[in-house]
Amino acid sequence: MAVSAPFHRREDSGPTGGMMRISTGHRGEEFSVLLVEDNPGDAFLLQEAVDNGRSPLFRFKHTATLTEAIEVLDATPNFDVMLVDLSLPDSFGIDTLQQIRAYAPTTPVVVLTGRDDDRLALDALQAGAEDYLTKGVVDGGTLTRVIRHAIERSQATRRIHELNTELRSTLDDRLGELSATQEQNIRHERLTALGTLAGGVAHELNNPLMGVINHIQYAIKKLGPEAQAIESSLSEALKYSRRCAEIVHDLLSFSRRGTIVHMPGGVVGDMNTAVREALRDARAATDAADIEVHLELAEAIAAVAIDESRLRQVILNVICNACQAMDGCEERRLVCRTVPGDRDATVYIGDTGPGMDEETSRKVFDMFYTTKAQGEGTGIGLALCHSLIDSVGGRIWVESVPGRGTVFAVTVPAAAGTTATHTSEDNPTAEYSPTAEESLTEH
Repeated sequence: MAVSAPFHRREDSGPTGGMMRISTGHRGEEFSVLLVEDNPGDAFLLQEAVDNGRSPLFRFKHTATLTEAIEVLDATPNFDVMLVDLSLPDSFGIDTLQQIRAYAPTTPVVVLTGRDDDRLALDALQAGAEDYLTKGVVDGGTLTRVIRHAIERSQATRRIHELNTELRSTLDDRLGELSATQEQNIRHERLTALGTLAGGVAHELNNPLMGVINHIQYAIKKLGPEAQAIESSLSEALKYSRRCAEIVHDLLSFSRRGTIVHMPGGVVGDMNTAVREALRDARAATDAADIEVHLELAEAIAAVAIDESRLRQVILNVICNACQAMDGCEERRLVCRTVPGDRDATVYIGDTGPGMDEETSRKVFDMFYTTKAQGEGTGIGLALCHSLIDSVGGRIWVESVPGRGTVFAVTVPAAAGTTATHTSEDNPTAEYSPTAEESLTEH
């Protein structure tokens, strides 16, 4: 088959299968073309058909079969355009186009065949061809324009795809920012509502609570030596009433500022004592759930820069959460361990509950976040604990693996000018003392 067009032969050209250079008038432009044509004469004439006066620089690579073309694409995939005959020794029709596009899906394809078939032309375009030309009725100028337009359309399509990808990425980022802003606004509104409620409740509780404390103090003062047992009970009641007053104070502080403000002034607490008393307060919950409790207190640990009752409040909150988490578990074990540091002290509280995934662990200190059923949790407790520990320059964090339990850790700076204190020999919770192999974690 011959191409019916006036061709300008070059003296140094010939029907070879190598890369043939076609020089054109658009200096600086250069395109690589994969020509898949089984007829050497047609391949030669097609390359010569490119008019030297109007075309850019083309570099042709000629193959005679689809198999050879695929091998070339495997070795050199970055062609600017492919000219493909659909009637090859090893492939025929639209299947040829589909196979070669599978190997080079982003390279534009121009079908150049001897079949003047409108239906085949439509199928080729629907299968991804940029154009369909019939050999024998196309001249060099038309072939040149078609090649250039195919390359330009392909480049434009790729650029549109890149812009769409960038746009989607930008939209996703903006949507993420808007979602985060919306969550912050909702959280702010809920915190504001909570602050208003907490402030009102705390204010209403403060006056009658002060009355209870004053009456207990008066009663203790009036009791004689013979009422020692009653005095002891009243002292305990006074201690718990004062703890309630501290909680009310923290609620008022939180409602006004969104965080608990640490009151400076040399506040000192004993971490071991805070752990003991928190376990004693939680005794009813641990006994009711049949939880095996182990206590490991460091023999020498520095006093910490936090009010002891507030630290006890934090530890008690974590212990109660651990008890609830182990509900229904076959193994129910709670371990509390204190560890001294160079300039701080840490208590680890571990349980054998179901554990938490990474997302839950990341959100567990967020205000209003809870994994408990509706009506069983408010999502406030751990958020307040985090705020309280943060207010003294400490840190509270969690490590958990689903199916392997959870460990909460609370680190508090050592009080200025204090030295390590020793654990009392008459430990009131000695029955909780663990054996050496019953340690909490690797920490």
